[in-house]
Amino acid sequence: MKSEKKNIEPLKISCDTHDCENNLHCFRISKKIAKKQVEGSCSYCGANVVDWIRVRDRRLEDLEFTIENLKKEGIRHYFWHFKLTTKHKEFISTLLVKFV
Repeated sequence: MKSEKKNIEPLKISCDTHDCENNLHCFRISKKIAKKQVEGSCSYCGANVVDWIRVRDRRLEDLEFTIENLKKEGIRHYFWHFKLTTKHKEFISTLLVKFV
């Protein structure tokens, strides 16, 4: 499996990926951030752009609203639009065979 991993380039993304100017924020909470910032606001610019109470209700009839709000987080936005290549699909297939 190690040789298979070498064929796929590491992603250029992390949990704190953000681009606040383009409404892509980081809502990661650490103990340090929690002391100085309101929960649910961007860890970098402080913007409070997601209605977390409504999102956390997880109501099926509110799915569209929930998805649109979650896309405002940099890392979620990235994976929402991530295109799997043939290499990725082949790698995933090998993992499924080994672990299922």
